[in-house]
Amino acid sequence: MKEILFTLCCFFIFSNQCFAEETTGYRKILDLGCHVSDGTCYATLSGSSFGAQQNCSFGNTNEFRFDSTSIHGRRTYTSLLSAFLTNKPVSVTFAGCFNGTWPTITYFRIQN
Repeated sequence: MKEILFTLCCFFIFSNQCFAEETTGYRKILDLGCHVSDGTCYATLSGSSFGAQQNCSFGNTNEFRFDSTSIHGRRTYTSLLSAFLTNKPVSVTFAGCFNGTWPTITYFRIQN
């Protein structure tokens, strides 16, 4: 029984650290764009820097990146572009790094 409890405790401790999500709270999009050579898109948000919990090689930043080649990536870009053009604040949650360098988006919300 002690082994099972120890295993469960280790699982919850390490899974929380490995999959730590980070949320920005509502912010304005300052810059939005995509690379022309591949499907990498990026957005820069107002406010304090983020990304420290993701341990990406770029470190703390106000910019995140994502791949726009999938249906989900195209939907994300279109939604963020709409928020940018209408000056609506977005809240973005990150979990992990895009190509090991920049925080990458897990989900987002657009405030009315």
